[in-house]
Amino acid sequence: KHELTADKLFTAVIAALRGYQDIRTIERFRENAFGQLGQQLGLMDHLLQLCPGPLAVLGADMVVSSCSEPFASQLGMDRRDLIGEPLDHILPDLAGALAGSPPPHGCTLRVHHDETGAIAGVIVRLENDSTACGTARGMP
Repeated sequence: KHELTADKLFTAVIAALRGYQDIRTIERFRENAFGQLGQQLGLMDHLLQLCPGPLAVLGADMVVSSCSEPFASQLGMDRRDLIGEPLDHILPDLAGALAGSPPPHGCTLRVHHDETGAIAGVIVRLENDSTACGTARGMP
């Protein structure tokens, strides 16, 4: 403590204040990013509700993030029950198509990749018949 001078104390206080300011800036950016993401997901969900076709959107984790009412109806499920469910739980025949095999008859996949080539998301469209995409697995 004998090395503490007025200049060193001043420098330490200024450095701490700048660090605090940087932390607050990062927190504001994070809050804005999550707010914008929530708005985008809400808009996507709203657009899917206006869509007459059976569509579902999955994230990179292959979990349903949103789906249209016709998609859920075609699987004999409630739309709210599908959101958050892994693809291989609801359409196990379709999960293999993401590994490179062709999708089952009656399904169309639109796979989006990130800059590294990894899957960033998938849009699934079902044909308008109840036998499309193999057999849907019922939820408990």
